[in-house]
Amino acid sequence: SFSAAWRVTEEPWMQSIKNVMNSFKVRGSYGVIGNQDVPLGSYIPSISITTPTKGTGYWLVNGAYAQYVSSAPALVDPALTWEKVSTLDFGVDARFWKDKIGLTFDWYQRKTMDMLSAGDVIPSSVGASAPKQNFGELTTNGIELELSFNHQFDNGLRLNLSANYSDYTTEISKWAYAEDPLYSNNYEGKRLGDIWGYKVDGLWQTDDFVYGADGKIQTTTINGKVTNVLKNHEAGYQVLYESGSFRYSPGDIKIKDLNGDGVINYGKQTLKDHGDLAVIGNTQPRHLYGFRIGANWKGVDFDVFFQGVGKREMWVTGNMVLPGWMSGETNFAHTLDYWSPENTGAFYPRPIDYGQSAKWNYITNDRYLLNMAYLRCKSATIGYSFPEKLLKKVHINRLRVYASGENLFEFDHLGDNPIDPEMQNTTQTSGDSRAFGRAYPYRRTVSFGIQLDF
Repeated sequence: SFSAAWRVTEEPWMQSIKNVMNSFKVRGSYGVIGNQDVPLGSYIPSISITTPTKGTGYWLVNGAYAQYVSSAPALVDPALTWEKVSTLDFGVDARFWKDKIGLTFDWYQRKTMDMLSAGDVIPSSVGASAPKQNFGELTTNGIELELSFNHQFDNGLRLNLSANYSDYTTEISKWAYAEDPLYSNNYEGKRLGDIWGYKVDGLWQTDDFVYGADGKIQTTTINGKVTNVLKNHEAGYQVLYESGSFRYSPGDIKIKDLNGDGVINYGKQTLKDHGDLAVIGNTQPRHLYGFRIGANWKGVDFDVFFQGVGKREMWVTGNMVLPGWMSGETNFAHTLDYWSPENTGAFYPRPIDYGQSAKWNYITNDRYLLNMAYLRCKSATIGYSFPEKLLKKVHINRLRVYASGENLFEFDHLGDNPIDPEMQNTTQTSGDSRAFGRAYPYRRTVSFGIQLDF
């Protein structure tokens, strides 16, 4: 690794503006380290040995179960080596008006090179999978910005302000892949965290369907499935996702036909042919920011800190976000706005038992995608320090009373849903489709105190 910097304000030709810009530095750095976060023994050819038991196929040798090799030896590329992580950074540091205003900016690029990726396709007659090779590359580009302001006014008011902002994206910049890969596979240009799904244009209403003389919705048969007839759409518009006795009816989601072929489908699920699927969000946090306001005047001190994320989406399941996901659980109060003939402008679809399965109205779509962007008051403190002249009379050096709070309030896009916008999928929730949202949120804490020094 190496780094270099240039303090521009130390140059003779910058002295004339030092009363405005008292410090300005340009810097850069580059470094490479090995990445040991790879599967153990990746460089060792190995075979799997099975120890049989009574309940499985086995051989007895001298009355004992005999171990046997159950697969061909794994192939290993003899040129396999460490993954490498490089970081390139350029930044500037500036201070103005005798350090009253500060600015720090960084642009960085982090690359994970020689990633272990799938090797070239080999004939199936070999009897083993292709060996991994050092070919993949992951690139992260990001920026970081910090601003600060510190000043004491003539009336004694001291003000401290600071703000920070950062953003980054990560994508696969090199990978061995098919000419038209599945969108769920790895490929060059794939952005980490992308969520593929359907875009929804509201809910089907009663007037969207064709009715017979008996007042019932007319049906037709498409590909062996009985489906309801729509007025202004092709027969079988959404029949692909109908199953069992379920037919898309009034109160169900209306999916947008993005490719214009008249029906909803996912094509070949490849980059070039993904039907009506589209990238509807991304799980990676974008536009992270925070700001602090501090002040002190005549013994009164105040400090408040806000933190936020400008963009982050999540597709999760469970009754907390998708009512009816599991019929054995009661609906939560915030999910009672479901469609009915008397409530046609509802947010949620008509009540159905989904049997803990992502189907029908709960195939991945942007209507029920969680917008996890937020702004939260992480901490706030206000205090008062009594004058020293008064305290000396009672032999006290310092006396301060204060009140403080943490996670006092937030602004988000979750409406009445009580899910915390900072919540992440855990090992437990990702393994249980019912569990998301069933966790303790960040606690709101309010405290009062006295600081006394003799």
